[in-house]
This record gives sequence, structure tokens and C-alpha cells, in this order.
Amino acid sequence: MNKCTLDRIDVNGDYSPENCRWTDKHTQSANRRNKKNKSGYTGVYWTVKNKKYRSMISLNRKHILIGLYDTPKEAHIARVRFIKEKGLSEYPEFLEVIL
Repeated sequence: MNKCTLDRIDVNGDYSPENCRWTDKHTQSANRRNKKNKSGYTGVYWTVKNKKYRSMISLNRKHILIGLYDTPKEAHIARVRFIKEKGLSEYPEFLEVIL
């Protein structure tokens, strides 16, 4: 049986009944504040070894390398495309428009 936990739909909102739902752990862990790192994008990191920006995502407790890119924006766009192609609507980036 899949255990559910209480999750806020809007992570910046309160725990009011209209902002809460029961979700599985994967959905809840994906629904978090958009943490910006030095690259400026979630899931995008500079790699010293390759001198490229690495685009990654975590699914089912596994880190998946999406690819290596010359700019952080290219890496971010690849991550958003991956999220959309896989239908991972629980990730905030799912709603982002690629410019």
C-alpha cells in the first residue's frame, strides 16, 4: 500500500484546507521551493572536470544525468524538456515556458 503524507499545493502558502492535499512521497519531494544554486537554476551544476554545466533530476531516489551543456540556460532548458517529455507534472519546472 502506498502511504500518503500531507502536502501543501503552494509550498509558499499555509496549511489551510484549500492549500493541502494527500500525496505520495515522490510527489511531495518534487513539490518544494525552487532552490537556486550558483548556476541560477534548479538541477543545474558546474562540473570542473568537464568544464560544462550538468543537468540532473532525481527520480525514485536515483539521480539521472540529462546531459552536459555549455551554458546554464541550455542545461535548464534540457531539464525542463525532460520533465515535460516524461510527464513529470509534480516538478515546478513542468509549468515553465522555454524561451
